Amino acid sequence: MQKPSVIASLARLVAGFIFGLTGLISILQSGWEGIGPSLFFGILLALGGRWFALGVIGMVKPLPPRKQTYGAATVGVLVLAGLGPTLSRAYNKAIEPGCWERVLGSKETEIWRKGYSQKVGKPFRRAEYLSRLSEATVAEGLAEKNFYKIRYQAEAAMGKERDKYDDKARQAISAAWRQMQQEGMKNVKPTKLADPKMTGAFKQILEALAQNPNRQVFLHFEAQGTLDKIPQDTKFFSTLDPKYRSLKVLPVGDAFSPKAHARRSGEVQSDLQKSFDSIWPKGMLEVKPAPKEPMADDVHFYVQALVHRIPGFYTNTEGGKITSLLYKCEVAWRFRVVVQGKEAGRFDFRSEPAKHVSYSTEDNDPGWAPYSIVMDSAADNFARLIVGRLGLVPPPVRECYTFSD
Repeated sequence: MQKPSVIASLARLVAGFIFGLTGLISILQSGWEGIGPSLFFGILLALGGRWFALGVIGMVKPLPPRKQTYGAATVGVLVLAGLGPTLSRAYNKAIEPGCWERVLGSKETEIWRKGYSQKVGKPFRRAEYLSRLSEATVAEGLAEKNFYKIRYQAEAAMGKERDKYDDKARQAISAAWRQMQQEGMKNVKPTKLADPKMTGAFKQILEALAQNPNRQVFLHFEAQGTLDKIPQDTKFFSTLDPKYRSLKVLPVGDAFSPKAHARRSGEVQSDLQKSFDSIWPKGMLEVKPAPKEPMADDVHFYVQALVHRIPGFYTNTEGGKITSLLYKCEVAWRFRVVVQGKEAGRFDFRSEPAKHVSYSTEDNDPGWAPYSIVMDSAADNFARLIVGRLGLVPPPVRECYTFSD
């Protein structure tokens, strides 16, 4: 064979060096994964070595036969495939201490990624690696005001992967969470509705969530009772102005059905959530409907409503004219906060919801829609009262309600 040109030899040298170096680094870093990766990167290293060797030989003399060079490369591939896992394990163990020393103490995740996780294989990383990386991630999240970085670390270190993290990492997450809570509380305006007992309960909630941000906040909503005739109704109608005695009393219908109460539970949840989201990033204090079997370690809001009939009727007015009557009612409310299985606070409240409520209905709404609207407004007003008693500013008062099925 003729001696190749200098350009051809230089091209083989450059290509061989690039492919060979890439294969060598890859097999040392990833060969521990098994014969498959070692074989793949071994082929890359062997071919790169063949080209590099041919480039060197071509500078001084003709190239040897292809069968000979490919045979040598094949032998090299087989050797590398067999020795790759052992070489890689030894390499990772050897470089790990130095990589660790260079990144330890850094609060930049990019330094941890480039200086450690990209260089040291997963089986050879220290057990505390995830914890120290978590601390760096949390520090970045605070600096960037990126709540989701901290939330992700909390879910891992205090939830599904708890056994992979140490207490120091969890303490860092709690401290960051507590700092974000404090920054949010600076936006809270004073309210005359604040109740010292309930504000104290709210502080317990925040502390429990700071200790373990993976705790859930659940809303339990329970409503009982309905409206019906009572003996006093007979006397009422006997003394009523004759022109109103013929007015019909609207039927209660499904206004107090489980489906209707479930909607009110959603209204209470929505009002609470709007207030919390106005202070902290969305999801930092998230209220969820209580599952069938909630964990006692979580935070629980209990809302209970007892509807009962009281003597008298409300008037239903359309276009300035009284068109029908509604049963008069009262709702006895109770709100309780339970933190980690212990009651932190409670208060009771009685309301007569239909006194001053303004609402509108459509032609296709059921006849009992006014009752449903009255109860919806009662739930909404009580949710606002809960927010105020906790020491936060409630959402604006709704001016008018409509029926929603």
